[in-house]
Amino acid sequence: MRKKVVIIGAGIAGLTAARELIDEFDVIILEAAAAPGGRCRTITHKGNPLELGAGFMQGSIDNNPFARIAAEYGLRWAPSASKRTIYLNGKKLSAAVQTRAEDFLVAAPQILQQSGHQDAVAEFYQHLEDSAQKLAIEMLAGPTETGCELSALSVHDVADQHETGEFATITGGWTEFLNNYARGLNIRYHESVTAINWTGSQLVLTTPTENFAADHAIITASVGSLNDGIIRFMPLLPDVQAQALPQLHMGILNKYFLCWKNSSVLPDEWPVYWRNGAVQFEIWPHENPSIWVVVIGGDQARRLEQQPVEEAVQMILSELRKLDSTCCRENLDWFYTTQWATDSITRGAYSALRPGADKNTRALAGTSANKKLFFAGEAYDTEYATTITGAYLSGLRAAQEIRTI
Repeated sequence: MRKKVVIIGAGIAGLTAARELIDEFDVIILEAAAAPGGRCRTITHKGNPLELGAGFMQGSIDNNPFARIAAEYGLRWAPSASKRTIYLNGKKLSAAVQTRAEDFLVAAPQILQQSGHQDAVAEFYQHLEDSAQKLAIEMLAGPTETGCELSALSVHDVADQHETGEFATITGGWTEFLNNYARGLNIRYHESVTAINWTGSQLVLTTPTENFAADHAIITASVGSLNDGIIRFMPLLPDVQAQALPQLHMGILNKYFLCWKNSSVLPDEWPVYWRNGAVQFEIWPHENPSIWVVVIGGDQARRLEQQPVEEAVQMILSELRKLDSTCCRENLDWFYTTQWATDSITRGAYSALRPGADKNTRALAGTSANKKLFFAGEAYDTEYATTITGAYLSGLRAAQEIRTI
């Protein structure tokens, strides 16, 4: 008789693990949402795909472990600009200062690694005297990149990451890939796991409608939901997870999609990094030149989620008018925003290490428990954490661990 594996979550990690195990095990995926994908979500407006979550593939595409499988199942992408046009306090940065900032941006991960700083990125940042170098750290590790304030992010989460360098933009949306990747898998939607009892020879996973028995479970729920106690474990998780998981938290990175009535764009300047006093955001291009994607992260993103969306958009427009006078409400045809901080399933955009933690913390948090509980998701990958590639690799790892029992 084939053993049964229950996977919590139909994101990239969960789908990957299921595809790896389906020929040898009875596999069922329990997904709280109405569709697969997790934080890979696409909506459309007038035929234009809008990526609510993952929108990039990081690292050299030729060497990216996820790229081959992504292409095989229908995902498409295009090269992205690696440099940003920088505006500080409403003025475009001089070419000389921008070049200094960009040069330090490339070297910063290695410098951080060698710096000897063990705590928050803010500690390293405060010791810098060159304003261009400080700016580089803001762009590399600040809220618009990591979803965290520098004071809430470990130096190691920047120094150890594979994300810097080349990257590509997802084009055409996730829908085709996800439909193909999920095809043939046994997925139960609208099934939120609230408890896991792993005291006996078999696990029992509880949802509001049913109990599911299994020999093994792969948990791909975000560290945000796990730390918030969305799933009750009986008995409690082992000390290794209990100590490591709280050292991970969720960054917040929200996107404001602004669809203009006219294609008034800055085609030679994409993407744009904007900081004016306490206001900080990036503007990313879209396949449709009438659409701008304004990205806001960290504490500012959390605060804006507490306001009516119209008020948040008006604040953004007041800043954009300093860049382009036509950026007014009358010229805006439609807008939409993500709200990852209050997302009931993920509780955030992607994982981050708290100050003092390092990549070993991610590995410890993802350690299997008693050959019954296994963990997968971008948070547990030590090389590609925070990315879809990390989610994919963690799914492969969890499946392999079960196979070798």
